[in-house]
Amino acid sequence: MHSMDKKQTQTTTLLLMALLLIAIAAIALSVLNYKSHEAIAYNQREMETKIAHLEQQLDAIKQINSQLLAFNKNTEDIVNDLTSTQNKTSTRIDTLFDQIAIQSNEINYIKEDIKDSKDDSEQNFIFNKKNATYLYEGIGIETTKRHTSFIVVKVIKGSPAEKSGLYQGDEILTIDGESVSDFTRTQFLAKMRGPKNSEVTLTYKPSGNLLKTIKKTLRRDIIEITK
Repeated sequence: MHSMDKKQTQTTTLLLMALLLIAIAAIALSVLNYKSHEAIAYNQREMETKIAHLEQQLDAIKQINSQLLAFNKNTEDIVNDLTSTQNKTSTRIDTLFDQIAIQSNEINYIKEDIKDSKDDSEQNFIFNKKNATYLYEGIGIETTKRHTSFIVVKVIKGSPAEKSGLYQGDEILTIDGESVSDFTRTQFLAKMRGPKNSEVTLTYKPSGNLLKTIKKTLRRDIIEITK
């Protein structure tokens, strides 16, 4: 009897120890699970912090990129403005040089007109002592050269030119089919003048209507002018 009680006691003790070990194992598993969840949560918080930091850096990069794009746009506008200003300045300089060249040519034409007018008065006019006038045979216009044509500056009253409808400002282009672009004033006058009743054909642009071209044949006459 005593031996059976002893065995039961040992068995009970073993059961209790087994239950204790199971309880300790369960507690250990619980602790491990808690630690694992806590580590996962920590890692997740750490990851979220890093992601937030990266997003801030990305926003900063986007802002810098926007500033660079704006700077490039401003730089491009400045370059375009400088290029446009340079082109306008170059155009103005070219125009100025063209105007200087034109004025220089006109000064040369005026000098030539003065010289040729003197030659005309000495050689080509006949002085009428009776009424102190000069006579010559032609159509009755005074002109000046401008670029590649001759411009009528005066139409003598009663002359063939007036009767045919020539006016101040008309631009003479050809005489008898020959271009006057390379004529000096002397050559132009030699072509315009001729014996009374002889004919001369002019091609000209009327003043105020430079798109229109008129061709007329005039009969020369004796022109009387007061010098």
